[in-house]
Amino acid sequence: MKEEALRIADAILKKKRITPEEFFQLIRTVGVHSNFTKWETKIRAAYDRQSRRSKQKARSDMLLMYASNGEWQEASNFLSLRRPCTAAEILFSMDVLLALKRFDDARRLGMRCIKIVTRPIDAFDRSLLITAIGEYFSRMQMWEEAVDIWKYMPLDQPFVSRRRKRVAQAKARNRETSARRNA
Repeated sequence: MKEEALRIADAILKKKRITPEEFFQLIRTVGVHSNFTKWETKIRAAYDRQSRRSKQKARSDMLLMYASNGEWQEASNFLSLRRPCTAAEILFSMDVLLALKRFDDARRLGMRCIKIVTRPIDAFDRSLLITAIGEYFSRMQMWEEAVDIWKYMPLDQPFVSRRRKRVAQAKARNRETSARRNA
């Protein structure tokens, strides 16, 4: 199945025009069955030959690819802080902003997350947004706020293990900070 999926991904990359759905599935397939580093040149070439409109629709997929690779500077070329499309895009954008130490932009994105997370949204999107907010609070050493926001993480979602790890770190750091103040 893996070989077949990657063969189809390669065939899609050879097409002159790729639909946004094909591009999304391509990024997803490579992310699951291979690694982006191996495919990056082909994917970037396919992206570059798309129309302007198609590039706009595939922008968040490129952000995901570069952020997943830890190529923060390249990923920053695909950020859309005014209009992030999905909760996943917000999470990856937060990761990029924090990695590049763009804390003012990260704060603004975090505020947007808080507004969105208070609305009725599905549990998976909620977990992504809470993760983004929690990562921001942790990076800013706002330990109590990080622990507080992670309390709202739906426990049946994929990022719950990340939550457990970060809550433990935040509590430990909060104790260290309190101990230094009291010393």
